[in-house]
Formats: sequence, C-alpha cells, structure tokens
Amino acid sequence: MAGTPFGRFYGDSPDRDRHGTEGAGHRAGRPRHHGTDGAPPRAWQRSFRCQSGIGRSAWYADSAMARYRRFIALHEAFSLPPDVNERRLWLSGAGVSAAAAGTAFAGVLVLRGLFGFDVPVFGGGQGRAVPAAATYALCAAAAGLQATALLNVLASVAVRPVRAFGWIGALAVLLLTLLPLTVRAPLEDALATAALNLLTGCLITGSLAAAGAWSTSWPPRPPVPY
Repeated sequence: MAGTPFGRFYGDSPDRDRHGTEGAGHRAGRPRHHGTDGAPPRAWQRSFRCQSGIGRSAWYADSAMARYRRFIALHEAFSLPPDVNERRLWLSGAGVSAAAAGTAFAGVLVLRGLFGFDVPVFGGGQGRAVPAAATYALCAAAAGLQATALLNVLASVAVRPVRAFGWIGALAVLLLTLLPLTVRAPLEDALATAALNLLTGCLITGSLAAAGAWSTSWPPRPPVPY
C-alpha cells in the first residue's frame, strides 16, 4: 500500500523500510526522490502533497526578499520631496506680484474715481486717489513676493507643498477679507475694500499655486512590489 501524502512513508512503501524492497505500485530499481542537494528528502519535505514543491524554499525566500526590497524602495520614493525649479518659481512669483500690484492699483482708481468709495478704508478717507492706489499696489506686490518665498520654503519641507500653500493662502485671504469690516468706517467703503482684498488675494494664491505645480517635478516611482 502506497504511503499517504502526510504519512511517514510518503513516496515509499512501508515494505521498503522494513525489507529494503519496493512495495506494490513501484518499479524495482526506481530511484528515490532526493532534495536539491542530492540528499534524501527530509520528513518535512515528504509531508508536501506535491513533490515538485520540494526544494523551492530558497526560491520563495528570495522572492519574498525581492518584494520586500521593492516595497522599501517604493516607500522611500514616496517620502522624497519634489525637485523645485527655483528660477522658474521666482520668475512666476515676480509676474504674479506685478499682476497683483496692477490689479490693486486699477481697483483703487476705479472704486474711487467711478463709484466714489474711499478705498482703502485704512487711510481714513484722506489723500488723493493716485498715492493711495500706489501704496496699495506696493502692499499687493510685497504680499506676492512673500507668498512666493513661503511656497519656496514649503517645497523643501512639506510633503505636499502646493496643497499646504493653498490652505495657508486661503486662510490669509479670509483674514484679509474680514479685516476691513473691523475698521470704523462706512459700511460700503469697508465692503469695497474687502472685495478688492478678496480679488487680489485669490489672484495671488491661485496663480502661485499653479506656478508651484508647474515648477515642481516628482522623482520617478519604482514599480509596485506586488
């Protein structure tokens, strides 16, 4: 009787162990199964149902280690910060600052000259339109350059710099929009200043976020380990 797949005499018959001869179902002189090193199969190897799996333990170990190394490489690649083209980023920031300054200058002139609003309300409604517009344009240009510097720093320390910059910029725009409403001034002048701040802040934040995404490049990802 042939041995069971999980028995002690798998691959051999009990008669051979007892008498040194082949049992029923085996040809005389048929070589016994051996491992990869030529030695007779061990007890744990004879417990396998499929004899073709004997000797593959080293292959499975190498395959597991290869998958583990690929997983570590993938994790390290995801942890790497993006490469930032600082020249492109600062050129974009300078252009955004100039556009914000022009928007603020034109906004003050239009709101003062056409609609008669005392914009900005922080000036107390005194002075001419051109000096007030120039001062507000310089503040907008400085805000654009500061936002560019913030984006450059976030690109070196943050995992998702553009997303972090978007959240910070959104909070800053919200504060600048609500700030004119806290000043003791006519409500229409405060609302006009808040609208101008909202327009300029959205222009700076949105344009710099797009410029940051355009100026950053991520390292190539290794293949998925599985």
